[in-house]
Amino acid sequence: MKAEYINPFLKAFDNVVGQLIFVKSEVGNIFVKEGTKKSGHVVITIGVTGDLVGSVVLSMNEDTAKWLASKMMFGMEVTEFNDMAKSAIAELGNMIAGNSSTYFHDMGQKIDITPPTLYTGDNIEVFAYKSKTLCVPMKVENHTIEIDVSLG
Repeated sequence: MKAEYINPFLKAFDNVVGQLIFVKSEVGNIFVKEGTKKSGHVVITIGVTGDLVGSVVLSMNEDTAKWLASKMMFGMEVTEFNDMAKSAIAELGNMIAGNSSTYFHDMGQKIDITPPTLYTGDNIEVFAYKSKTLCVPMKVENHTIEIDVSLG
């Protein structure tokens, strides 16, 4: 998988997180996942079609999702991952998808991105039909959000 397919999502993540919670993210150690992998308790999936086809999955644990939702809601403490917190995290996925779409357009890639879908629960398994997925852990303060990109 080419880095140019991954960078728009990383730039979008960094841009959105920077604008929403005024914190800079950093890239962790990138690695490859193959086949079905367990994911965090909170998962956002984004489908990609057009010149590139595949999916992008953002996953995190529930504490990270509550922390992000709290930051997105101007510091209102989120103690339960309820519908309002889920809505905030889903909107985070929507903003990242929209920003990345713009970056792809600027590169001359014609793609369509599906509206993000939010899943929550224990033992969520994600299967990338492209078989190999590049996982990019993004660190924000002391939290990690994994961005799994499977495009071709």
